[in-house]
Order: sequence, then structure tokens, then C-alpha cells
Amino acid sequence: MANVVGSFFQCFVSCGALSRTVVLESSGGKTQFVTVIASAVVLSVMLWFSVLLEHLPKVKDILIIKF
Repeated sequence: MANVVGSFFQCFVSCGALSRTVVLESSGGKTQFVTVIASAVVLSVMLWFSVLLEHLPKVKDILIIKF
């Protein structure tokens, strides 16, 4: 609810990934545009390099749960 109301007043997101923030800040990111660039990199990997990543093991193949 806070994110919806805050969007009308140019507020920052109230819950974000702290680890992502630390990595972006330690790599020298100073503005919010760094997040746009990081998102573009992730999107390009998903679109063009997903063929190379398809042979990685899937969680369902690794995780065996016994009750």
C-alpha cells in the first residue's frame, strides 16, 4: 500500500533488495539510472543467452524432499 501511495509523491520503494543496493553502490553507481542499465543487462541475458543457460540443472532435478 505504501508503494502505491508513494508513487504519486515521487517516493522511493519502501521494500527493495538490500543486497542489490549494496552491489550497485559498491560498483560506483550514483543515480537510479544504474538500475535501468542493470535491468537491461539482465533482460539481454534472458533474451539472447538463454540458449546457453538452458543446460544448467533445474531445481526440480536437484531438490529431493522426503517426508
